[in-house]
Amino acid sequence: MTPDWEALLAPRSIAVVGASPQREKFSGRILLNLRLSGFSGTLWAVNPKYEEVDGVPSFPSVKDLPQPPDLLLVAIPAQGAVEAAEEGARLGARAAVILSGGFAETGPQGKALQERLLALTPAMTLYGPNCPGLWQVKKGLVYSFSEDFRPDMLRPGPIGLITQGGALGRTLLDAMEEGLGFSSWFSTGNEVHLEAADFLAFFSKDPDTQVVAMILEGLRDPEAFLSAAKEALSRGKELLALPVGVTAPGLKGVRRHTGKDRPRPEDLSFWLQEGGVKEVGDLEELLSSLRLFQAYPRRAQGGLAILSFSGGTGALLADAAFRAGVPLSRLAPSTQEALASFLPSFGSYQNPLDLTTAVLGDPQLLIRALQVVAADPEVGFILVPLPHRLDRVDAIISQEIMAAKPHLPKPLGVIAPSPSFPREKAFSLYDGKVPLFRHIPSAMKALSLWFQKEAPSSPHLLEVKSVEPR
Repeated sequence: MTPDWEALLAPRSIAVVGASPQREKFSGRILLNLRLSGFSGTLWAVNPKYEEVDGVPSFPSVKDLPQPPDLLLVAIPAQGAVEAAEEGARLGARAAVILSGGFAETGPQGKALQERLLALTPAMTLYGPNCPGLWQVKKGLVYSFSEDFRPDMLRPGPIGLITQGGALGRTLLDAMEEGLGFSSWFSTGNEVHLEAADFLAFFSKDPDTQVVAMILEGLRDPEAFLSAAKEALSRGKELLALPVGVTAPGLKGVRRHTGKDRPRPEDLSFWLQEGGVKEVGDLEELLSSLRLFQAYPRRAQGGLAILSFSGGTGALLADAAFRAGVPLSRLAPSTQEALASFLPSFGSYQNPLDLTTAVLGDPQLLIRALQVVAADPEVGFILVPLPHRLDRVDAIISQEIMAAKPHLPKPLGVIAPSPSFPREKAFSLYDGKVPLFRHIPSAMKALSLWFQKEAPSSPHLLEVKSVEPR
């Protein structure tokens, strides 16, 4: 059955099954979050305990609704959730999001309930069960029981997110406060009908999505996933994935979590590689890669140039780059001579560069050095480390870098590995304009993936809603 995307993503009417005025309950927050996100269609509640919930008319059961809703949002225990979905199918509802747990992840009885849901799919598009809903960040429309949702937390941008669990997806969404921008987040749960491959196919055609990030526990239909991945790549999308359950103990956890049951831990990585998906090993690697790919979906020719005011930090980064397979650029003699003409004689102007602490007293020296290095044809990316907390100087250097960036012909990133680097100072670098890395190995992993891309004829940046510090 072809998914009814209109009913799922642009419904004209929604019935919330289990809606409650008690905000401490999951079902009580779904209706609230719908209203907070500005849903302008028809809303109904389904709960026999109430005649209305927060001003929304309530009905005893789905079959008592005055007309078929486009979409059911179901958040009641599994047995009742199945019955509500069955009533919805008989009434003519077009789609349902089953947020309830208690299905295949719990054992044979739950699996039998899930099979009843599966039987509805010829007539109805089903999302879930055992999922936290979905967030259409670009549209501002959220189906979620999140108790901390606020409309102002949404940062529209070019990243489409697919996860099969909720908490890890929210971890990535939290990075909206640091400038990452998302088009939509689909957290698919047990995937009784719609699965990761369907949403990858959706993103491949979505003009608002340039990068697709995935946290995957398994693939129900690997061939469908391969087809969707190839289609997305053919349309110029970047695909990044963090596979979960790649060890024997991890795979046991996956089976208990969303009921994904694959025979070997390594199977998932095999299919990702077959699909041309770039694989990362942990959340920080994924976040670092997203910061980089969002800011610079295209790259220039050349390798990495490291501009440090700390000789030891520059050497450490060069070691990490070498281990990660990141190409280091060889600076032209003319570039080195130009740097030596205005920087201290005791600096080092081969890559990695040691600009010395003179730049702390005069940040304009750093800006001049950036301009010189960016003009070198062998440089494809410039990385500036801020290795320790400098308070006032951090803010000045960050502001100077942001001011210089539009005039630089090469991509630029900053790494600030100190745990005390002040978060409020970082916002002059965030916003998706200058990727700010916080962890050296993950930064180098991201750069190694980025340098695998082919160079285009001209650079291109994606627009992301601006971020203000909180």
